[in-house]
Amino acid sequence: QQQAARHGVRLAGVIANNAGSPRHADILRQALEKAGLPPLLGALPRHEACRIPERQLGLLPAAESDCDTVWTDRLAELAENHVDLDRLLALTRRPRPLGPPLPAPRQRQRRLAVARDEAFCFYYRANEDTLRARGWEIVPFSPLRDTALPPQPDALYLGGGYPEAFAAQLSANTAMRSAIRNFAAAGGEIYAECGGYMYLCAGLEAAAEGHGLDGECRVWPMCGVLEATARMGQGLRSLGYRDVRFTGGAPLGLPLETCRGHEFHWSHIELHRPYAPLYDVTDRTGTRPEGVHHGNVRAGYVHLYWGGLADAAAGGNMDMETAPAAPAPHSPAGQVILLNGPSSAGKSTLARALQEKLLADHGRHSIILSMDDLLRACPGRPGALLQGMAATGLPLTAILHAATAEAAHAGAWVIVDHVLGERPDWIDDLWRRLRGIPVLPVQVCCELGELERREKGRTDRTPDWPHAARQARDIHAPLPGELRIDTSCTSPEHCAARILSALALHGKAMPSPTLEEDSHEA
Repeated sequence: QQQAARHGVRLAGVIANNAGSPRHADILRQALEKAGLPPLLGALPRHEACRIPERQLGLLPAAESDCDTVWTDRLAELAENHVDLDRLLALTRRPRPLGPPLPAPRQRQRRLAVARDEAFCFYYRANEDTLRARGWEIVPFSPLRDTALPPQPDALYLGGGYPEAFAAQLSANTAMRSAIRNFAAAGGEIYAECGGYMYLCAGLEAAAEGHGLDGECRVWPMCGVLEATARMGQGLRSLGYRDVRFTGGAPLGLPLETCRGHEFHWSHIELHRPYAPLYDVTDRTGTRPEGVHHGNVRAGYVHLYWGGLADAAAGGNMDMETAPAAPAPHSPAGQVILLNGPSSAGKSTLARALQEKLLADHGRHSIILSMDDLLRACPGRPGALLQGMAATGLPLTAILHAATAEAAHAGAWVIVDHVLGERPDWIDDLWRRLRGIPVLPVQVCCELGELERREKGRTDRTPDWPHAARQARDIHAPLPGELRIDTSCTSPEHCAARILSALALHGKAMPSPTLEEDSHEA
């Protein structure tokens, strides 16, 4: 639950799967209640007929499985008998969100040919919604069965999937392989990830039987756009979430400097010539260059997620480069970047990196407000200030919140260094004061081991590791539209660039704070 909260997810309840018996379900229900966790809404019993076949990367895709209407009816019957559906609906009821924005009328409709069949089936729906919102017409095609690309495509998008499972069929379709190779040679833009990356190679080494794991291996000819060979392994090679920073430009004209994504594959790519990397990938082990950028071809293993760009497209596609250096004459407010997180997570260092990058890259001045700076700015000992405020009944946080709101209302860009989750009324107070002001909330977090090292090494004040650990574990409350930044092994400059990329996507169309009760009124 703690990890879900850190990502802004609200857990409404739990549905257990493969419960051994009603007694097993009761044990789970009591354990959740005792721990103060969301309630058990049901427990589906073990049922062999409901299992979905698997292959090396997970469940068999729907297009290949035998999960027909009989199978779904069986699941529906189990849910009706073993899940409290009325309570589930009551706990998850929320106002209906707006649909994806329509393309701006001034945008020319561009044709994006998207590979979609059994071999290429891993796509984020939100990514496609974003592309449509940015003026792309999505035209599917099948590398397995079609012999030509859709008419007059402006770009190709080759997503992830199982090319190793269909290597023989993909290889046999020489017309499609030639069409993609000719499109690239003519300067056409191609973006490929994971399985699509493998398909662009000269060859794919996989089992002759077609599943890439068993049987005698051979190299199947692929598109030959890249001088490389994709080789299937016998086990998992990479799995996990990734942060990327583009060094070869973002695909499909997306206004991105950084992005998040997911990596999950058994294969590896052997490049036969040096190519410029597409991005630097950061995970728990560090940062390394990955992928390929060659001409108009961009390819890599990470399944990128850019779903949040749809709102920016609806707001006129403004970015930091085209935004005015100062608020427009009729702009009622500036901008708040709220760095919220535990002590020693790196908020102060990140705030300074943000301020420097805003000025150096965008010519935009900003101010930093923090509780520590507020105390240092007051004459006398901090204890005297605290005693005086206690006597007047004015909470110290109100001064910081009021200063933030006044500066932003006056048109300033304000970077706030704040531990906001100590008390719910602090969040409520700040949100009320910032109503009508564009805000980007950023949760600044850090792995506990690194956080402990930083806290115990502090020299600006007496270290207090139990206090910092409590803040890291217990106090964070997800804020609307929050961006999560992990400073554990990423430089402040890299983190600042990611924040400004997210800010650029919204421009001045960023939402102002909305209190919980507002959504009920709507």
